Amino acid sequence: MIWKCAMSLDGKNHQAGGRGQWLSGGESRADVQRLRGEVDAILTSGETVRRDKPALTIRLPELLEGREQPWRVVVTDQPETMPLDAPLFSDEWKGRTLLRGRADMEGTLRGLVREQGVLSVMIEAGGKFSAAMIAAGLVDEAVIYHAPIICGDTVPALLGVESPQSLALTGISRERLGRDLKVRGLIVK
Repeated sequence: MIWKCAMSLDGKNHQAGGRGQWLSGGESRADVQRLRGEVDAILTSGETVRRDKPALTIRLPELLEGREQPWRVVVTDQPETMPLDAPLFSDEWKGRTLLRGRADMEGTLRGLVREQGVLSVMIEAGGKFSAAMIAAGLVDEAVIYHAPIICGDTVPALLGVESPQSLALTGISRERLGRDLKVRGLIVK
């Protein structure tokens, strides 16, 4: 599983006071479209859907040639609180949106393989959910877009990782995307 995150230089994933929709620049957002083209499913949290109402689709037509949109999997124990006007539940690909509970993530992932043929998954969610997936040992790779911004007093990109050591990456690649720096690597387990 891939964890994708845009973060500021001080490790935050959004600006204080809701300023600006994105931390990363246009080149990074286009690269995320290509990254979505590498996976069969995108995993997010109910909290992210309620807060951001993301579409989680591939929007570059050339990346859709010969393939469908990725499955969009919303992990929540409160499905009744999902905003039905969110793109995930109201756009033309709403049939490719699945709701799953938090209790058994490994079982959820096995079910995606068995029922939807999913072999590759990317997480696009907030720090708490992403940290839980990493702490559970379910994430194999990280793709981090560093934006040249210092956000200050906001929530960190990874909230509450309970690990005996720091998160280390190996096989690292770096790429400048406009004003941002993309770092991609495998998580050392």
